[in-house]
Amino acid sequence: MTPVLSFKENSKKIAQHFLQSVVAVDDNIKFEPRPDLSNEKLIEPDDADLGEFETGGNKQEVTPALSHELYYQDLSHEFAIKGIICGGFAPEGDVASSLKAVVNTSKNADITILDWQMDIGAPDGEFATNTILNISEIDIKEGGRTRLICIYTAKEASAVVDTLQKSLNSLQPNVSKCTLTFGLSNLTHWKIEVVNKGDTQEIELCEYLIDSFTELTAGLLSNAALSSIASIRDNTHNLLHKFNKELDTAYLSHVLGLISSPDMREQANEVAFDYAVDLISEELKSELQISQIVKDSLSKEILKSWPQHMSPKQKANRFKIKMGSKKVEFNNKTMEKLISASKEEDLITVLEDDLDIKGNKETSTIDTFNKALIQLSFDNYSTEPLLDLCSLESTRRDIVSLKKHTPVLKQGTLIKCRHSKFYLCIQPVCDTVRLTGNQSFTFIETRLSNGDFTHVMRKRDGHLKLKIVSSVKQLKSICFQANDEKKTVLSVINANETPEFLSEANEKYEWCGEFKFTISQAIVNGLAAQLARVGLDSFEWLRQKQK
Repeated sequence: MTPVLSFKENSKKIAQHFLQSVVAVDDNIKFEPRPDLSNEKLIEPDDADLGEFETGGNKQEVTPALSHELYYQDLSHEFAIKGIICGGFAPEGDVASSLKAVVNTSKNADITILDWQMDIGAPDGEFATNTILNISEIDIKEGGRTRLICIYTAKEASAVVDTLQKSLNSLQPNVSKCTLTFGLSNLTHWKIEVVNKGDTQEIELCEYLIDSFTELTAGLLSNAALSSIASIRDNTHNLLHKFNKELDTAYLSHVLGLISSPDMREQANEVAFDYAVDLISEELKSELQISQIVKDSLSKEILKSWPQHMSPKQKANRFKIKMGSKKVEFNNKTMEKLISASKEEDLITVLEDDLDIKGNKETSTIDTFNKALIQLSFDNYSTEPLLDLCSLESTRRDIVSLKKHTPVLKQGTLIKCRHSKFYLCIQPVCDTVRLTGNQSFTFIETRLSNGDFTHVMRKRDGHLKLKIVSSVKQLKSICFQANDEKKTVLSVINANETPEFLSEANEKYEWCGEFKFTISQAIVNGLAAQLARVGLDSFEWLRQKQK
């Protein structure tokens, strides 16, 4: 029988399976194993060659200089055993070209290891700090990323941490011993570990960094995401086998079929591209749905082990449930019982005995729990995780994840005018392409709501909580000028790096994001149902009875 792993052990297994690339940069890199000095005899030097020494009573002891070398063979071998590729190199040439090479190599690596004292014409720490700052700019611009960087140094770790904290002040660093994390919104899943070469050799460094990466990523959905990516990586060549070059003529037959249609001719390539993306993404989705690795990452046993991982001390009431006005705090044992309750009687016992959630004469305990809006939190009653998940569910793109994409106006696009009114585009997709001149677009006017809201979208400093009602009364038409080349209404990036559309009336509308097609289609379907209602002038008494 396979032993049941703890949440931490399972998270480490998932992280190790996910990790694929490590970059190690050191000006004193050695491409041979670290020499074994355990059996070397101490040769007593001449008095003239003693250099620095320490005095302990009547005994004089020579203090050996700390090694600055990075023994790449030991490091890469340890990572290779675990199926992780480790590349190592020493920067060469001028500082600028070396910096560019290190940044380009490191930006897509899972883990980056940097020496602190590199002799390339810059003061100690300057090259490593500039590398970190350059990588941070990339990650901030791309909307955030999980990243682990290690400073592997012969210098005292605490001194390096102090220097980094001052040099990286703009990134809002937080220090815990020899670890730096960051408060800047797009760097909240960044971590820098400062490790002393004398305390931790290369063989030990590999395990240390895998443990550190696990601490950074261990979580329910984060583990599922890591497992999903690793599963896709494992099946990359199977996917390439399915989508092989022999299919080129079949794909071009599809393109030619689109070109043959007068209505589709101008947009044939774009439509064919969407077809290809849908085809490939559905194949990936199918693969993930049957992946045992992904299923195991969210198994019942893993869910059951999560409370102990989050709150090891059983007496600590760090879990919180809010149900309407009722708030209950409880420990990991109660959380475990709540997750594990598969029978109604078990659930009732936990609710009544542990959480003091009980029914009344009109409503049973189960119905009270079932009808309540359940908000589970950890340490505080924050709704941020709930809002983030709402946004992930419904949003295709938003201002945070836009990157270099230039949006067009189409169904599902949310825009905001200067009066802070919001409008959701419901124009049929076929009527948002092949456009010329001024075109009228149909929108549903929506509003922000801190109470009851129906949809959530991220913004740069939080969330947009929107109340979208599929009502004819909310309809609005706005005219926009189509781009002559693209045949669509194309946005323009303003000085604040925000896309905006200019209407025929010369009013600017800020692009907020795009809802997923199924979400916007559901809103449109709701509107269609409203439009299809039959209006009857019926007997009033009978109409009220029908309510």
